[in-house]
Amino acid sequence: MATALRGRLSIWISDFAGIAIVVLALTGLLQWWLPRRWRRHKQSLSTGNRRSVYRWLFRGHGPVIGLLAIIPIVFLSLTGIFFDHPRALMRMMNDVSLSSSVLPTAFRPKDLAGEIRALTIDPDGSWSVMTRLGLLHSKDKGSTWSFDYQAPLLSHLKGGLVGMSQHDGVMFLGTHGGPNFHRRSGIEPWQAIPSLRMMIQDAQLIGDIWYMKGSGGFIRGTLDGRFTPLDTNLPDVSGMPVYNFLVDLHTGLMFHENWIWINDIAALIAVVLTISGLVNWLYRRWI
Repeated sequence: MATALRGRLSIWISDFAGIAIVVLALTGLLQWWLPRRWRRHKQSLSTGNRRSVYRWLFRGHGPVIGLLAIIPIVFLSLTGIFFDHPRALMRMMNDVSLSSSVLPTAFRPKDLAGEIRALTIDPDGSWSVMTRLGLLHSKDKGSTWSFDYQAPLLSHLKGGLVGMSQHDGVMFLGTHGGPNFHRRSGIEPWQAIPSLRMMIQDAQLIGDIWYMKGSGGFIRGTLDGRFTPLDTNLPDVSGMPVYNFLVDLHTGLMFHENWIWINDIAALIAVVLTISGLVNWLYRRWI
């Protein structure tokens, strides 16, 4: 119950930040637009009513919404910029590690409920699971777990976007933008897959050739790094789910790949407006 509540609480905080951005944008626009409208239409409202409306907008914009949302808005905006550029920024941050003592409680779970991203079973019957905390192994079907300190990508031991999958008896481990590794059993050492710069999501071995689908598209080749893209034609799709539309719109891919820079500018503007709004409120306080 407590774990589920913590998970919902994190979502609610992000939801509040998203709604607050909309409210702050609308109330800020009204604070700018209404005085200009009143100057053109002086008889539309009495002076007292104008002051009441402006006072309500200012208090709702600053102390009520702005102060409560400043921290989640800044986090939401900055992490959104990172989410827009995962491949470029992930390489820069791969070697940066954070101690568990400074991470939120979500990175110190008491159980694996909701944490398991992938499960593979080795020929000896032992389990391997990829979690947000790293690669874990169990030889007793989940009763006890141990970290795989020999696995590559140790910078992700306490969190990160690492993918794990098993296809045709081969276990794959990798990240978006690389690097990637493989091994045939739990006792063999991990071997690097050269030149593969995408996370393997699905794969099939046909003869001596691997056919793979990953975050970078469809490829075929061998695990020594000799890959070529598969020529595929896009299907004639009549539509798409609302969820996919919103995800692509959020990440800036709906109109053009370069639209992510518009998202970045919007995120930076949200940070600047949040900080400048706090300064404005500290100077003016309640009016």
